Amino acid sequence: MKLAIQTSGIPMDVDVIGHIERRAEFALSRLGLYVQQIKVSLIDLNGPRGGVDKRCQLQVQLADETPVIVTETSADTYAAINRAFSVASRLASHRIARRVMRARRSDVIRREFPQIVS
Repeated sequence: MKLAIQTSGIPMDVDVIGHIERRAEFALSRLGLYVQQIKVSLIDLNGPRGGVDKRCQLQVQLADETPVIVTETSADTYAAINRAFSVASRLASHRIARRVMRARRSDVIRREFPQIVS
């Protein structure tokens, strides 16, 4: 699983990078076979004015599927990162489960009704 981090207006320090790596490992490690790449984009929308303006956008590229894209905004960078990874984990798990169920269903149909499928 590759991890790419891009920032705009938010300092890219060791603490933020370490936090992103830990959250990615915690939230998506169990889906490791299906996750190819994670792109993290951190943006400070208002600059030094403050407010609810730290945006974290995740793009989780799953094998053979369109990516899961999640955007979360918060006053705190770490809170935005945490929420984005939490939502992305749920969405990716749901998509993978649906794909696995479709594959199992089609295998059962092929086994039980070979005359229809061939």
